[in-house]
Amino acid sequence: MVDDLYFNKLESVVINPGFCVLCGACSAFCNRISLDYDAGRPVLVKPCVKGCSNCYDHCPITTDFDGNRIFGNSPCDEVLGAVTEIKAVRATDPDATGRGQDGGAVTAILAAVLKRGKIDAAVVVERDSQWRPIPRIITSEGELYPSAGSKYSPSPNIEELGEVFRTLDLKSIAIVDVGCHIRAVRNLEFNLLYNAGFSPYSDLKIYTIGLFCSGSFGHGSLLNLLKTEPSSVRKMDIAKGKFSIESSDSVETRPVKEFESAFLPSCPMCKDYGAELADLSIGSIASPEGYSTVVVRSLMGWGMLRDAVQLGYVEADASLVDKEALKKSIANKKKHAEKRIAAERAGKNVVPGFIPK
Repeated sequence: MVDDLYFNKLESVVINPGFCVLCGACSAFCNRISLDYDAGRPVLVKPCVKGCSNCYDHCPITTDFDGNRIFGNSPCDEVLGAVTEIKAVRATDPDATGRGQDGGAVTAILAAVLKRGKIDAAVVVERDSQWRPIPRIITSEGELYPSAGSKYSPSPNIEELGEVFRTLDLKSIAIVDVGCHIRAVRNLEFNLLYNAGFSPYSDLKIYTIGLFCSGSFGHGSLLNLLKTEPSSVRKMDIAKGKFSIESSDSVETRPVKEFESAFLPSCPMCKDYGAELADLSIGSIASPEGYSTVVVRSLMGWGMLRDAVQLGYVEADASLVDKEALKKSIANKKKHAEKRIAAERAGKNVVPGFIPK
């Protein structure tokens, strides 16, 4: 029967309620599914196969992931999650600091692990003139710079991970993404990709860098709210409750609340501000201006930051981080999400399946 098809289940609990986060986990490893970015949903382009559940099982909206499977006995903070160290980090290269966000830490760390040969490639995000995110596979330091800076709409990076898996002979890859997408990576890594050899315990590794995220904006919805012509925008930034849009001749700064209607529907119910399943989690909160806060969560994450420091690509200082401010920001996101979840359930509305009952 058609109800036995898992894509139908994906439609009923994720796609039709509007919860899709456009990660590409469903379409990355199935040629029967295509991701329609403009429509904001995966679509079935060939008949679904009865009994195949990959799209449903690996979706970050249907399936949670137990962080203990990655971090084991690593120290765990009730608010922050698994943590081995937290440092304020900034790039030493002016190209990285000038083009990057909050000190260019992500760009510099990726450049260092590429230089060391720890990774063969990385999945990063570039953009077009309309600020539509474009995932790219890069294999050298020089290719990193067009991807520097934040884009505030979701990018289907995991589709590129599927391309890597199918066509490239790589031993290791890094992926930079927000927390919900990292959850999809973990779902894949410990299931479909585990059988192919990708695992923290093997020579085929996926290094994950998670970005602090208070929510992603639907691309079209965001553009409709901008007062600045998108093609003239040079940089977007969210800090201290303000959304700044910098163009060649002006800076438009407005409260983030004015943009909340453009959030993806699942974002207000997500508690994962700090990308708690990533090897490294990075964002601007709680460090001085020009620095990024880097939360090291695993041995793989520790190695990435160590390489960047040893090569002189970044400078890192734990004393500059206001840990209480970091905890407060993460706790506030969790609190607001719990309040929204309770309100949705009180109204007998559907909530994303990964949220515990």
